[in-house]
Amino acid sequence: MITNSYIHIFESIPVGVVVTNLHGYILTMNKYAKSILNTTDTSITKEHFLTLLGIQNSLPIENLFHAEHLGKTGSIQIKHKNKILELSGGPFNGGEGALLGSVITLRDITEIEKNMALERNKE
Repeated sequence: MITNSYIHIFESIPVGVVVTNLHGYILTMNKYAKSILNTTDTSITKEHFLTLLGIQNSLPIENLFHAEHLGKTGSIQIKHKNKILELSGGPFNGGEGALLGSVITLRDITEIEKNMALERNKE
C-alpha cells in the first residue's frame, strides 16, 4: 500500500522529476517531466539525462552525477527546444542511505521569463 502511495505522489507532484543513476542514466521520470521534455517511456530507457536534453558536452548540472557535488549545485536555467527550463537536484539514496544516483527537478519557466522580459521592456 505504501509503495502505491509513493508512486501516486511521484506522478502527482506538479514539477518534473527525473531519477538517474550515479552516471546520469535515467532510471525513471514522472509524467510532468515527460510532458516538459516531450518524451515517452520507451525513448528514455537507459538514456543519459544530458543526451535527452540534447546536450553533447557538459554543463554545471553535470555535477549532479558526482557524489561530492550532490545537493550543492543550486539550480541552473537551460534552453531546451523552445522552452526555458530550470533544473536543480539532489541525492537519490537507497534504504540503507547508500547513494544510488540523483533526483533532478525540472520546471518550465518559459512564460515566467517572457513576462519578466516584457516588464523590463516597459521600464
